[in-house]
Amino acid sequence: MRLIAALALLALVAADVPDLSVPAEFGLVEGVAWDARSRQLFAGSVEDGALLVREGDHWRRAVLPVPTAGLFGMAVDQRRGILWMSSGVAGPTRRKDGFRGLIGVSALGFEAVGLAPVPAGDTVTQPGDVAVAPDGSVYVSDGTAGGVFVCKPDCTQLELLVPVGTFRSAQGMAVSRDGRFLFVADYASGLFKIDLKKPKVVVAVSQQKGIDGLMRYGDTLIAIINGDGRKVIRLSFDPNGSPSEELLETPPGPGDPTLGTIADRKLIYVADAQWDRFNAAGTSQGRPRETRIRTLDLPALPMPR
Repeated sequence: MRLIAALALLALVAADVPDLSVPAEFGLVEGVAWDARSRQLFAGSVEDGALLVREGDHWRRAVLPVPTAGLFGMAVDQRRGILWMSSGVAGPTRRKDGFRGLIGVSALGFEAVGLAPVPAGDTVTQPGDVAVAPDGSVYVSDGTAGGVFVCKPDCTQLELLVPVGTFRSAQGMAVSRDGRFLFVADYASGLFKIDLKKPKVVVAVSQQKGIDGLMRYGDTLIAIINGDGRKVIRLSFDPNGSPSEELLETPPGPGDPTLGTIADRKLIYVADAQWDRFNAAGTSQGRPRETRIRTLDLPALPMPR
């Protein structure tokens, strides 16, 4: 069965336009992740906190070691074989009293590897996106209060990296290839860079607003932008740090694209997360629909010098 699933996922990343869909029964899907070792694709539900695993031509629900709230960002630590997921509460989340924090499980088998709740007494933070560093540290953004947290290897609780309020709405993140810098997308203000040796130093590197998903691709960044300017772009930086933007795709509607993952030389991303179905109070205003997941060929990376 696992071999069949791996072959099916290999076909997924090899095809030209291998769009997938998550059945409507799972509702709002925000994040996806790819495990290069097992060739598994994961997706998470914001509404019921389900972790979904793609097997062959269908999705199955994985059993997790902790009762989740809603699942948001997720990423695989490829070196260590760990799937990290953030669990938090948004308007549509049904289990309001579910776990808030970071969950780590083995990418095969889903045994518990790490569990890092938000700091004791914190009733505000809602974990959002996730980024993994080469040293195994995991970063978690908070779009509600505007902070960024870190879980260093073997941590048992999330620790503030930059103070709450540093950003208006911290969203997607990516760690530089050498692990020195963390890029953080502030939805309302643009893209920023944090020197992880001096985390109090936060530098604006792009005025591009509306970035939700952010991934490193070589020494460039892939950004998924939603709202009025919905698009997928690649950001490159010259030796002086000045950014240049390359349009990769304008996602077809309806709905907004959110988060994605890199699989080989392809971007797999949620093209319609269905946030438009909900009002400000988190009440659904329409029937659930299938969640579209698109795969996009990425430009070749320059040969290393």
